[in-house]
Amino acid sequence: MKMNPASASIALCPITDELVLSFPDGHSVNIPATPKGMGIMHSIFRERNAQTRPAQIGSDAEPVQYDIDKMVRKFKKNQARQREEETAHIIATLSPEMRAIYERLKTS
Repeated sequence: MKMNPASASIALCPITDELVLSFPDGHSVNIPATPKGMGIMHSIFRERNAQTRPAQIGSDAEPVQYDIDKMVRKFKKNQARQREEETAHIIATLSPEMRAIYERLKTS
């Protein structure tokens, strides 16, 4: 029986709350069970469906764990930067009295 080149299996690890994505060649990666993790998995399957022949390990269609961890770190870094920008914007809109109170609370 010929296997679909886009096929892979997904399992939820109840201990780590991660999705385990297993590829036909035997290797697997752990993906966080979060909205971002689902986005990563969606992009992997999109790449796999675009392939006309079986994907190779290390490609976007069959990433290694290092690539997944790198995507998650980048997302967390972007999230932190976005929170800092939002906080700076909110602080900039405060009155001088409220800003002074904020600064005192921040240093205590």
